[in-house]
Amino acid sequence: MVRLSLFIFLFSILSLTSCSKYEEGSNFSFLSAKARAVGDWDVTSIKLNGQELTNAFYSVEASIKDDNSYVLTFSTLGFKTKENGSWAFNDDKTRFIMTSDAGNVSDRRIIMLKNKMMKLEEINAGTGDITLWQLEQ
Repeated sequence: MVRLSLFIFLFSILSLTSCSKYEEGSNFSFLSAKARAVGDWDVTSIKLNGQELTNAFYSVEASIKDDNSYVLTFSTLGFKTKENGSWAFNDDKTRFIMTSDAGNVSDRRIIMLKNKMMKLEEINAGTGDITLWQLEQ
């Protein structure tokens, strides 16, 4: 009986850690994907084809809301612009899709989705450029 219980316990642990929906991060969370995504985020890194784009003169903040709306605030040399829109996951919650009020759609693959950190990858269909976004709360 003890061996069976130990086997079931070890099998459960291996099942939780053997496959992951996301490349990085934990394979298990008590919070739903939506609960982890909602909040106020600072974009701490933007890399285009591996080249860091973030610097002291440019910043992005994202407010991801529970009602599936968002506000992006872009700051450049003290000037701020905002983008409003709606967001959603795809069916298996591996992609984060943002549609601005102007109708622009950004479809990003989720690399990591933790409670306080998110990493997204966007591939430009026209150029093949890869943009990696790292957000932290």
